[in-house]
Amino acid sequence: MRKEIVELEQLLEIQRLQNMAWWETSDQYQEELEASEEVREEYEEMLKELSPELCAILDRIEEAWYLMKEAELQATYMQGISDGMDMQKEKLRRVC
Repeated sequence: MRKEIVELEQLLEIQRLQNMAWWETSDQYQEELEASEEVREEYEEMLKELSPELCAILDRIEEAWYLMKEAELQATYMQGISDGMDMQKEKLRRVC
């Protein structure tokens, strides 16, 4: 589940880059996309060279990273709810 959340976040980032391409030069978009792909390819190559023990450690690190990202997303979501409630309270104060 955590991995899917982070993958969704990455997909949203790609969509953000695609939307940027409409307003900025497509060269910038292409550069960022290629850099991202290059990093992904280097990471996959590195994984092939690691021992099983190191792969297991890396898996645990990745899981911790996914947990952290999930917590960040939840915190952002909760902060948005809190901000919305504060705005609604302020609106009600002005009306009453």
